[in-house]
Amino acid sequence: MIEKNIPSNIPLFNNEKKIEEIINSNLPFFQEYKNNEIKFEDLKRRLLMLSLLEEKRRKREKEMEEKKQFEKINNHKIEEKSEQLSESYIKIQLRNSFNDISLKENNNIQNILNLSFNLQKKGHKLSRSFSPQNISSSQKVNSKALLNPIIKKKTQTYKLKYNVIKGNNTPLIEKCFEYRNKVWEKSEFKIYCDLLWAPLSKDIDFTNAQIHRQYVNHLEFHKVISNKKNLFLSLLRHCEKKNYNLFSFFPFTIIIELKKDDLQNQIDQFKILYNDIESYINKNGNVLKNTKYNELFNTYQIKKLGSIQKIEIPETHYTGHNLWILKAVNLNRGMCIKVENNLENIEKTINDIKEHYKMDNLDGKKKKCKRIILQKYLEKPLLYHGRKFDIRLWVLFIGNKPDEVYVFKEGHLKATCSKYELDSNDPYIHLTNYSVQKHNSDFSKIEIGNEIPFKDLQKQFDEQGLKINFKKMIYPKICKIVRITAGAAREKINIMNRKNCFEIFGYDFMIDEKYNPFLIEINTNPGFEFSSPLCRTLLPRLIDDTFKLTIDKEFFSSNLYINIPSPFEIEGYSNEENMLEKFNIL
Repeated sequence: MIEKNIPSNIPLFNNEKKIEEIINSNLPFFQEYKNNEIKFEDLKRRLLMLSLLEEKRRKREKEMEEKKQFEKINNHKIEEKSEQLSESYIKIQLRNSFNDISLKENNNIQNILNLSFNLQKKGHKLSRSFSPQNISSSQKVNSKALLNPIIKKKTQTYKLKYNVIKGNNTPLIEKCFEYRNKVWEKSEFKIYCDLLWAPLSKDIDFTNAQIHRQYVNHLEFHKVISNKKNLFLSLLRHCEKKNYNLFSFFPFTIIIELKKDDLQNQIDQFKILYNDIESYINKNGNVLKNTKYNELFNTYQIKKLGSIQKIEIPETHYTGHNLWILKAVNLNRGMCIKVENNLENIEKTINDIKEHYKMDNLDGKKKKCKRIILQKYLEKPLLYHGRKFDIRLWVLFIGNKPDEVYVFKEGHLKATCSKYELDSNDPYIHLTNYSVQKHNSDFSKIEIGNEIPFKDLQKQFDEQGLKINFKKMIYPKICKIVRITAGAAREKINIMNRKNCFEIFGYDFMIDEKYNPFLIEINTNPGFEFSSPLCRTLLPRLIDDTFKLTIDKEFFSSNLYINIPSPFEIEGYSNEENMLEKFNIL
């Protein structure tokens, strides 16, 4: 067999190209095969087969090792639980022994009780001759007489394991475990660990996590709000049920299905609204204030929803330019976003995206974009020293608390580099995304990372003599929108009712010049990079406070960190308080 003759130092690859490179190398073993095509192909096939077998063998070994680790962990957990039950039993038995003793003798006996329990807990064994019923208040009790010699007992210490998949500032997550090192330690195993932190939910096997009671940092069906199309449809459905006016806090939105046969019909429907706004701008008409959404945009999603929402576009969204923003679905970080105000250009952009634009699929292949979101642009935004900005806020969802949502009390502004000009075609003026602005030559020249704390926005209000309090007037409106989105997501975001999961979402808001907030999008896997000193301060506290509400409550041995002051200080807040504020969903 040729397998027996292959040297053991030859590396194996389950990749035909790599194997061919090895065979073509100058290793003496392969020289005799180079001039014989049949032998050469046979050797390639056999090497490939060996590589696959070797890969399977290594995989089995790793799974067996993880299984042993898991069994070891489980056995220790059972022992730990038994010890806890034993301690409770000892306490109950000792307390029951003192039931017949008079109240006058209670103080003395209680001291003996505490002493005896503490000594037994440390490894001592109580003497059989010890009988609390025989002790009277007149007797002097010698605590040492109650004990037998110390029995040496081997103790096994077990630490909780965490695994962090690389990506999106892995050191930040590990930093929050540094002062938890008495209880937590890093593990190489992804399956048999107590916490798995993954940048993307596709890296998590939720069924396996539930079986092994593994905590994970994503919710299984987060796309119900983290996907642009699903967010709009979820809010449309929820607001219809609750009788909320969706377009008072969410930009007017149209879903364009690129793969549908009626694409041109969808564009024609949009043209009706576009021309109606043009008429309003020219003082010749109204903006369809009494028209229901599904009467104009009768797509298959709207038919399914049976929406009765009326088309109402706030005045700050149209001031004479009729600007619209186009976004490809399933993308973030400012990818494939266009701002247009010309009807012909909008139609051309839609067709260009359909024909030419391809997105990265999860398996590494590229596929054509299926749909885009067309939203009315907020033309009169609130400005920070003349520059456009949006607000990033972090929100925590916990799987076993479906009726609650937690908002981090501090966020930041993400500002553009240049002064805002509505009629400019410069994307750096219109798009506030960090991923877009960092390519501008003026990036970080005013503020590091173009990121601004809330207090600086309040300072601007004060300098302008405005009686606007951000925390009391704007922030509560933002939190109300968050609560509505949580209500919209409740039924689907954790439909399998998994308890051992949580997720931190990045919410982006725009504020108009009348101080009304509008939800732009919700991001899964929001950027946790230390893009500025502000984020370097806020993000560790965000993660640490998240752990206090999740893993520190869930795991018994990690309970001690719940009430320990956070080592990550933030000005204006106590280290003892949790900065994730709890709200009920709406």
